[in-house]
Amino acid sequence: MGKSIINEKLVLKSWEEYAVLVANAYENAKDFDSTVVGQWASLNKSNYTLFKRLLSKVNVVFTTNNQSDVGTTNILGRDFKIEYINPDDEYKTQSEMKSSFESTGILKISIDHSSHPIFSVKDNIVFRTVHDYIVHILGNHDFGAKGEIASYNRHAKLAPKDAIPALFIEVVGQACSTIVNGGFPKQKIANLKGFDYYNVGQIDDENYIIVDKTLVDKRDADRFIDKPKEPKAPRVEPTAIQAPVKKQEPVLEPEMEENIKLIKKLLEVNKIKGGKGDKLKPEDVDQEELAVGKKVEKEHVGNDMEAAEEITLDHLAEKPDYYKKAIKSKLVDEKPALDLAKKFKWEVPEISETKKLIKKLLKEAMGYSVIDETPETTTFEVLYNGRKAGTITIGNAEPDLGELTKEIMGISIEPNYMSLKTFVDTINGLWGILPDVQRFVVRLSYFDKFMWEKAGATKLNDVYYMLDRNA
Repeated sequence: MGKSIINEKLVLKSWEEYAVLVANAYENAKDFDSTVVGQWASLNKSNYTLFKRLLSKVNVVFTTNNQSDVGTTNILGRDFKIEYINPDDEYKTQSEMKSSFESTGILKISIDHSSHPIFSVKDNIVFRTVHDYIVHILGNHDFGAKGEIASYNRHAKLAPKDAIPALFIEVVGQACSTIVNGGFPKQKIANLKGFDYYNVGQIDDENYIIVDKTLVDKRDADRFIDKPKEPKAPRVEPTAIQAPVKKQEPVLEPEMEENIKLIKKLLEVNKIKGGKGDKLKPEDVDQEELAVGKKVEKEHVGNDMEAAEEITLDHLAEKPDYYKKAIKSKLVDEKPALDLAKKFKWEVPEISETKKLIKKLLKEAMGYSVIDETPETTTFEVLYNGRKAGTITIGNAEPDLGELTKEIMGISIEPNYMSLKTFVDTINGLWGILPDVQRFVVRLSYFDKFMWEKAGATKLNDVYYMLDRNA
């Protein structure tokens, strides 16, 4: 967002009205947006760092209303008690929480209501501990709407910039929904659009207006505002000669406008940074190699010929005759590329079905690199030929699914690599980097059913689809 200072700047008549606005936006937000999973991974990593620091100052005890959950839990190599607490004895106000802490030196954190689309129970209670200590104990902010918003401001100063949207919905979004609607809301992985995360209380008034306590995109406002009907203009009889009618430009949907802006931005820079061909110009290589290579790489980047050219240049920077040798070794089976190679009178051997299968296994130099790790989740960067193609987050599955089962928490494919093939290859590649895992599960509501079925997933129950190594 380009800002670094968190402020409060209310544009509504009261914080209560702002809470209603946020609660409505929370209600209308997606349950799970896989494109923003990285924001929660960043927030989670920050939470564990802060949690580790505060343990030298705070004695933490976890509590539960369920007798069956009493015991201990290990976090960062340290055992913590989980004690039963009667609901009537829980903190009702922030002042009660702080008074109890000051008199006993113990900060009690509930583990209940910890179901989360990405965070495990441990991740969630670490987040609660950090939040309650920093903002309610040290910051002395209460549990009301304004208190939670002020607490967000304090916590946001310690969070990474890319985690701010996640922190906003986790703190401000959930608090406002609870205050307005009563009861703890369903936890969501999404961004609340139209709000200024840095000037809390402010909205993005360049693109949004408030109609009936709901945030509305200005381009959709006409559908929500009753306007007086304008009288019909008198009919004008056509004359023999009329001035040409200027063609009206089509009105683009907001998403299309954003895509156009993104495309224009991408056209100004090297689209896929970090390749060995970044300093190599097209005129510096064999033009036949370049032409055939672009036909080969086009399979992985769709119709984006600029990205295909950059990948081709990367390979030619390593070997000037990369594609001629690849075709001769029967590692290329893209028909357009083979047809062009024949026109250039290259040696193009016939490829058997067996060779085609081998080629599919060898063609892509696919790799995975750990970019974020917590006790409960691991996020990998997915690499195709050394270039970032996406990210995938793996976490611990529910205990009753077995020790050899992991849950796929989120997957994001870069626009230049967005295809069913890349998606399937990304999933199938996990078996090689996680040899001890026998099954992966994914929640039905998280991802597209069609794509997961293409990747070999089958329905396990009403909650999960499952991928089995031996299937």
